Amino acid sequence: MKKLLIVLFFMLAALSSAFCAAELNPPAFEVPQQEKEITMGKTPSGFDYVLYEENEFPEWMQKLRRGEVIFFGAVPLSYVFVSLGYSIAGQSGKFWPMLGISAGISAAVSLIDFILGEVEGKRAD
Repeated sequence: MKKLLIVLFFMLAALSSAFCAAELNPPAFEVPQQEKEITMGKTPSGFDYVLYEENEFPEWMQKLRRGEVIFFGAVPLSYVFVSLGYSIAGQSGKFWPMLGISAGISAAVSLIDFILGEVEGKRAD
């Protein structure tokens, strides 16, 4: 036990001396100063970018993207609630079945959002 403590002490001393000898901001990791001011519509490297136009993507693709965002955003939240449900029921759930249940709940939330959006869209027309 004493030998282990002595070895750990010398390792700690060697690491601390190496850390103190090292530069805190080596030249290779310095942040370069920007010579030009970044303006809207330009990336830092100077390339121009163009914003998306209003009708650049079809409507079905926008709806699909909304559903995807809602689905993947709801997965962690529903996983927490499924985990709490298993804990309240006194069971220890396994990861994959609980993830499957939370994915099903997230898909249902996404589908309900799509249906409500379609009904609301038909009312507006």
